[in-house]
Formats: sequence, structure tokens, C-alpha cells
Amino acid sequence: MESLSTAMVNDWLRPAVVLGALALPLAAFHGVRQDIRTTEATLRSDFKADLQAVEGRLGADNRELAEKLDRVLETSSVPDGIMTINHKVTPI
Repeated sequence: MESLSTAMVNDWLRPAVVLGALALPLAAFHGVRQDIRTTEATLRSDFKADLQAVEGRLGADNRELAEKLDRVLETSSVPDGIMTINHKVTPI
């Protein structure tokens, strides 16, 4: 009777150990995959925020330069007798 219970325990224990051994790397891989996705989402969010900030600064710089260029063109001296064309720069 004792050998029968030992055989039954071995029959159940071995597959459980094998499944447990297979489940550990799978669980570790799943955790790593989740970490990668979280990091990717964070990087995307940070990059998007940085890009929007740069776009805002570039737009402001472009408007400022366009205004300066307009002032320079308006105040530039033109010899008498030459027709001038209004050179307005429109910002993008």
C-alpha cells in the first residue's frame, strides 16, 4: 500500500514540477514584456511633450523673425525714383 501511494505521489508530483519549471520563465518573460511596454509608453509620451514644446518655440521664433524682417524691409532706404514693393513675410 505504501508503494502505491508513493507511485501516485510521483505520478502527480513530477508533472506539477515540470509545469512549474515551465511557468517560471513564462511569467518572467511576461513581466519583462510588461516593463518594455510601460517604458515604451513613457518614452512616447515624453517625446510627444518635448516635440510639442519645440514646435511652440519654433513657431514663436518664426513669428518674431518674420516681424523683424518686416521692420527691416519697411525701414530700408530705397533710392529715389525706384518703385518699391511691399515685402511682407507671412509666418507659417
